[in-house]
Amino acid sequence: DAMAGFSISGSSTKTSGFKTIQIPNENMGLSGMDDGTLYSADYSVLSSRLMSVLARVNYSYRNRYLFTASFRADGSSKFGKGRQWGYFPSAAFAWSIKDEPWMRTVTQISNAKIRLSWGRTGNNRINDYSRYSYLENAGWYSFGNGVPGIAYRMANLGNEDLKWETIKTLDAGIDLAFLQNRLEASFDWYDRSTSGMLYKINLPSTSGVSGTMPVNLGSISNKGLEFAISWRDRIGDLNYSIGGNISH
Repeated sequence: DAMAGFSISGSSTKTSGFKTIQIPNENMGLSGMDDGTLYSADYSVLSSRLMSVLARVNYSYRNRYLFTASFRADGSSKFGKGRQWGYFPSAAFAWSIKDEPWMRTVTQISNAKIRLSWGRTGNNRINDYSRYSYLENAGWYSFGNGVPGIAYRMANLGNEDLKWETIKTLDAGIDLAFLQNRLEASFDWYDRSTSGMLYKINLPSTSGVSGTMPVNLGSISNKGLEFAISWRDRIGDLNYSIGGNISH
C-alpha cells in the first residue's frame, strides 16, 4: 500500500505590558499604575509556520519479506531563505524467518524476525526569530551630560545561516520468541549521529552584545548494543510478566 500527505501548522503569540514608576499609592495594586510615570511599554509578537509533505510505501511478499520506504520534506519559517527546507528519507526491511516453510515445523520457536532500518529526521526547535538580531531596553543613559533618555543595546545576534539539525539512525536487530511467545528476547545494534546541532553560544562582553547567538555547532555520535528479555505467563486468574534489558 501507499500513502501521501500534506500538512500546514503554525503558532502565534502576542504579549503586551508596561512599567510605571513613582506610583502615588502602591496599595491600589494594578489599578494604581496609571497614576504613576510611564517607564516603558512592551509589545511582542511571535509567529512560526511549518509545512510538511510526506509519502510512504509498504510492501509485503508472502508475509515473510516486509519493506517500508518513506520520505518527508519539512519547511520551517524559523530558517532563512534557501535553508527553510529539510529532506528526510527512511527505509526499513524485515524478514519473518518463522514464516519460512522450513521453520514451521520448529515448534520450540514461536517467532523469529530480522530487522534493518535507516532514516533521517530533523529538528527545528529554536526560537521563532532566532535568525534576527534584536535590541533590548538598557535603562536610562545620559549622552554628553544631557537629559537622560532611554538607552538600547544589542541583546542577541541573529544568524541567517541557521539550518535544520539532522539526526541519522541505523539499526539492525533480531526478535525471538519461544514456548508459545511466553519467553521473548530481542537484540539490537544501533548507530545514531546528530549533525548541525542547534545551540546558543554565549558571546564575550567585548562584542557589545549582552546575550547569545544561535549556531549549528558540532555533532555527536552514539553507537551501542542492547539486549532485552521478558517472560510472561498466567497462574490461574493472575497474569504476570518479568523483564529486563542491558545496553552498552
